[in-house]
Amino acid sequence: RFYVNDAWQWAGPDATPDLWAGVYFIAAYWAVFTATVFLSQHQELVGVNRASFITLNNAAFYTMFVLTMFQVRSGGFWRFNLIMGAVLLAMAAVARVRLRDEPLAANTYLTQGLLLVTVGIIAKFSGLQLALLLGLESAVLWITGTMRRNIVMRTSACVSAALAGVWAFDGIEPDDSRGAWLGAGVGGLMVLNAFWSHWRGQGKSPQLLRAAPTYFSALALLIGSFAIWQNVADANRPAIYALLVLPLVAAIHVTRLRELGLLAQGLLPPAA
Repeated sequence: RFYVNDAWQWAGPDATPDLWAGVYFIAAYWAVFTATVFLSQHQELVGVNRASFITLNNAAFYTMFVLTMFQVRSGGFWRFNLIMGAVLLAMAAVARVRLRDEPLAANTYLTQGLLLVTVGIIAKFSGLQLALLLGLESAVLWITGTMRRNIVMRTSACVSAALAGVWAFDGIEPDDSRGAWLGAGVGGLMVLNAFWSHWRGQGKSPQLLRAAPTYFSALALLIGSFAIWQNVADANRPAIYALLVLPLVAAIHVTRLRELGLLAQGLLPPAA
């Protein structure tokens, strides 16, 4: 496809009409090998071998497609990632039914699909919009993953939450009320994850600080306190921090989410 007559050839901006024919050819190969994943009953293509075959097939198609199109349709990179990610997520649903005795196959499609969807979102959006979308993705994945007890979804939710925090810190500017509200929205999604972890996952755990509620509560407090720091005058910050801590600590009697109240007390030194 790329090495012809002893020379490398890449599609340029003046690509010939057969450019898409090459793309369709690569897609056809991917479809044939994907059919093999679901139809082959060979004893050698089970478990880790099937998952490895899935990964190699998807990686080969992704790499060849990007190498074919990167100089011609570079602006559509985010769209390609979203579309292919959605296709792989659909394959994960099919694998869960067709290959129910091999959960590794479904989880392989699920992991790669979520990865490509996240890459597509990052490639398209920036700043606080990206942070908000990643926070929303994290909430959806965490809620779904805890309901289905799917470790891939829960792990992806934690990664998306961390990325949302990174872009929130990067996007919240000084004296920017819109940025402060968007940052508060990202923090609110982290609080939602913390509450869901408490309600559905670890509500009866005797541990003082449970892993998931602590993780999401810490992210929420970091994002919220940074938004306050950037948008409140120095003289008013202590009072705002104190007003934030009091309801969070008092809410433990209603919500029983102890991590948020305990970690919130870390804001008291700046409020002093």
